[in-house]
Amino acid sequence: MHKKYIREKDTKTEGGKMIVTVANEKGGVGKTFVAINLADAIASKGERVLLVDLDPQSNLTMRTLEKVLTEHHIGHVLAGREKITSIIHTVRVYDSGGEVHIAPSKPDLAFMQDEIARRWMGTNLLRKVLNPLERVYSTIIIDTPPMTSIFQLMALQAADVVLPVVSPDLNSVEGVIALAKHYKGGTGFDFWGNVPLVVLNKANKRLSMLKKVRSLLDELKVEYIEVPQRSAVSRLHEEGLSLFDSNSKAVLDVVRAFYKIASRIRGV
Repeated sequence: MHKKYIREKDTKTEGGKMIVTVANEKGGVGKTFVAINLADAIASKGERVLLVDLDPQSNLTMRTLEKVLTEHHIGHVLAGREKITSIIHTVRVYDSGGEVHIAPSKPDLAFMQDEIARRWMGTNLLRKVLNPLERVYSTIIIDTPPMTSIFQLMALQAADVVLPVVSPDLNSVEGVIALAKHYKGGTGFDFWGNVPLVVLNKANKRLSMLKKVRSLLDELKVEYIEVPQRSAVSRLHEEGLSLFDSNSKAVLDVVRAFYKIASRIRGV
């Protein structure tokens, strides 16, 4: 059962809070999958992690919560109607003491853009909203919509780290390039300067396109970590289970990949 998170704990991971924005202009690359498993990898090491669903499609919320126990969500916080601590729910608690929580979304977030935009103009609104959680979470991971919107820009603006996700599809890499170009001019946001690595998700060695995507990433001179595609992973997620609590050998290489990403980004 998912309990609502109210309590604030005065602990702080060395190095302070880090905000990670998972992004790509193209959909279907597995941004939500990466956000969930990166959160689990960090939390399984004893850290507190907050997931923020900034996508009106609400896939992150639907995959982590059986149901949202309140009508309020991240849109109400950004609109100034609710405090961030009032909407947070617990997703998972690990024996290590680590926890994963979520600030959920709902589809009506899409219809709140104008109201939120009026409060956002000229400010780093999302960062301001998340700042009170600095002593509660070591890492905040934001899942973004696969399209240009104020939610995507707010998430990039708030980020300490941008984590692009691609798949064995050249268009997915072009989606990241398009994102970088879009935010290069006039926004003051250094996209590539905030990217420590790219996640190459769904890495199936039987796909001929995988080699082409690797070559394109090499041309961009970006570090990347591959997450293998495994059917056992999908089954665990469908049952709402964490890969990091599983003893299945079929998912070990996926778990190792996410620990490597977590170590590279957060040092855990």
